[in-house]
Amino acid sequence: MRYILFILGFLFYTLPVNAAPLMQYTATVLTTQGGQTSGGKMYVDNNKIRVEAKVQSQEVYSIVRPDLGKLFSVIPSQKVYTEIPISENDIKMITPYSADVALTAVGDEKINGQDCTKYKMDQIEGTVYLWLNKKTQAPVQMTAEETGMKTEWQNLKVGAPAAKLFEPPLGYQKLDIPEEAATQLNQNKASKKSKKNNND
Repeated sequence: MRYILFILGFLFYTLPVNAAPLMQYTATVLTTQGGQTSGGKMYVDNNKIRVEAKVQSQEVYSIVRPDLGKLFSVIPSQKVYTEIPISENDIKMITPYSADVALTAVGDEKINGQDCTKYKMDQIEGTVYLWLNKKTQAPVQMTAEETGMKTEWQNLKVGAPAAKLFEPPLGYQKLDIPEEAATQLNQNKASKKSKKNNND
């Protein structure tokens, strides 16, 4: 569960509306830090998001549904899932696009053969740069200087993913979240909200 929330928390970035970011795509998203690479496949359809990854050799995926106010984490091999309620504040922190963070263009660069505009992401902790494809506005790369973390969007396909990918699992057993895990989740939410408020 914590791993899925980490993926969601790191891979989803925020963009202002006036940047006209790409809102519908499918891509493989890889994060590298300290010589180790992890990640998975991401599907984005406006504010609906699905992330597929492998955790301890087991395929898992999460679905963010702001319209339902819920986050689903699913283990297909066991046909089980957990369901977490998410508030509007949670949605702002984990959905890919919002007006909370401003972008400042700092130049043009070619990344992985793509012509990109490089942006500095303002009003967030640390020094973070984001590269968007100049033609499609699709994300290509993001780096965090202080942590040495780099995220890359590969094999990106423009267009709306199939609607069924964002549907909650049917016929799966719903698992209750242990009280300790729920408490930790709430603490993580409070910590992220506090950091965000300190940077405003």
